[in-house]
Amino acid sequence: MGFADVADPTGRLVAPKVDGDKEEPEGGIVKDLLSFGDVLSPSWLISKGLELAFDFNPVDEAKKLIAGDWEEYAQCAKAWKAMGDFCEDLAKNIRAGNRALDKSWNGNAADAAYIYFDTLAKDIADMKNSFNELKESYEKTTEAVWNTAEACGDLLQGILDTAAVVGLTALADREQGREIPVARQGL
Repeated sequence: MGFADVADPTGRLVAPKVDGDKEEPEGGIVKDLLSFGDVLSPSWLISKGLELAFDFNPVDEAKKLIAGDWEEYAQCAKAWKAMGDFCEDLAKNIRAGNRALDKSWNGNAADAAYIYFDTLAKDIADMKNSFNELKESYEKTTEAVWNTAEACGDLLQGILDTAAVVGLTALADREQGREIPVARQGL
């Protein structure tokens, strides 16, 4: 007797893919409002120019070095979800097979097998909850890593902008023949 699957659990096990531009965690309205000032930032303009010309953004690369790559955590969250869905589909198949077997097999051994497979299906189905909890934890971690990276990038950009302003101010002071105060020379 053959048993037809009612679900395709192995179809759930695909490599998770994250599109960083489309699946970026929400920064909130404050982040959106603050990002309008980026176009006035010398370091943002330089970074965007390098990104357009060479597909390399030094601030983004520094963010990854400091805070890690949030996309890796997002991929883990998707992998945990896929594992939970796999368990759910596998449990459906075991239940369907168990019901089909129960229709054609009777006796003590049949009753014991039914209980065994029913318990197995319940245990496997319950695993989905554990995988969903892992998925939710990784989603929270994804957001935390993303926010940390963004904060580090903003801090780095602020440092670079300050250095650029100090350098331009010092250059302007020299051009006009003014002496640079001692306190500003240390910057």
